[in-house]
Amino acid sequence: MTEAPSISNDRADESWEAKALWFRSLSFEARMAIFNDVTELILSQQPDAIRNKPHAEPAPGRIQVLAEA
Repeated sequence: MTEAPSISNDRADESWEAKALWFRSLSFEARMAIFNDVTELILSQQPDAIRNKPHAEPAPGRIQVLAEA
């Protein structure tokens, strides 16, 4: 059973880890809806955002996300 959305005033809920857990709890459709909304917001403010970087380059080396254990 999933928890109903709620409002929290706890600072711990604002950590990157808490946000990642929240995002991970969303369905694929909900994640794509957020991605679409953010993309539309960026393009509404900077319509040339896509045209400014026509050739995307991969990041050099490996990217690792480290968390304190």
